[in-house]
Amino acid sequence: MTEDDSNSEGLMERQTTGEDRVRMTARQLSEPRTANWIASEAG
Repeated sequence: MTEDDSNSEGLMERQTTGEDRVRMTARQLSEPRTANWIASEAG
């Protein structure tokens, strides 16, 4: 991983809230999952 790659990952994490990450994860599901599973996947 280059320095630019690590900087862009850090920037993405700073610009999204926990709620944003949970919503993005939930939208990608093809089958029902528990809230706990979604939260662990969203980090």
